[in-house]
Amino acid sequence: MTQPVQSFNRGLQILEYLNLYNGSNANAVSRGTGLTRGTTFRLLETLRQSNFVRRDSKSGQYWLERQVRGLSDGYSDEQWVDDFARSKLKQVGEELVWPLTLSTPSGIFMLIRLNTDFESPLSQNRFLTGHRVPLLDSASGLVFLSFCDEEQRQTLIEMAAQAGQFKSNSLFSNEKALSIRMDKVRAMGFAKRQEKTRSVLSVPIFSNKRIFACVAMRYFSSAVSEKDIKSKYLPALLEISNAIGQAFGVGRKAAQRKLE
Repeated sequence: MTQPVQSFNRGLQILEYLNLYNGSNANAVSRGTGLTRGTTFRLLETLRQSNFVRRDSKSGQYWLERQVRGLSDGYSDEQWVDDFARSKLKQVGEELVWPLTLSTPSGIFMLIRLNTDFESPLSQNRFLTGHRVPLLDSASGLVFLSFCDEEQRQTLIEMAAQAGQFKSNSLFSNEKALSIRMDKVRAMGFAKRQEKTRSVLSVPIFSNKRIFACVAMRYFSSAVSEKDIKSKYLPALLEISNAIGQAFGVGRKAAQRKLE
């Protein structure tokens, strides 16, 4: 079996971090990636010399350069989904008023790709795109685990366990408790989670029968009744889910035809 090149993997870690937090200095990148400052600085300078990043001489901040876009040539799904989902999320968000979030899996986390936090007057906590939430600590993470394929599910659960997500989670202290909850989510088709005065309602987004993202709504528990959820909010989230899922499938086929 071929051994991975550690320096290459670490360089990718840095590019991934800057993709989320562009304009970070070496100290921030070091803390965010878990790499030593010396290693971080050497890799940042290597990336700078290769024209993948630039460094502001006054602030010491590193910014991604245009060359990075070349790494994604031929892969347009994510950008395309972002472009389509943004308008759909904004449209429905204006109707529902409560903040909406679209997230996708990123390792053992759910990564916020889009949200309406800054458009919604009812946002209590505003999250930036790029914010990550542990799989076992979010309604969308529970939805993704419930509907992804068995092999992926087991791998993610094992990784989450190794990272200590069960120990730091009050709802799922073990895999058996998680399994029971996932069965319930699959039966209902959505997940709902309540923490103190706030609740989150999340549904899966499918394309070609495979889950690839989730859309969720955050709200004050006392302000939304179960009747409202079933009659208004759940149908609205499913509308977003179906629209994005269908368009994503069409977009993938169009991109494939273009490549062929």
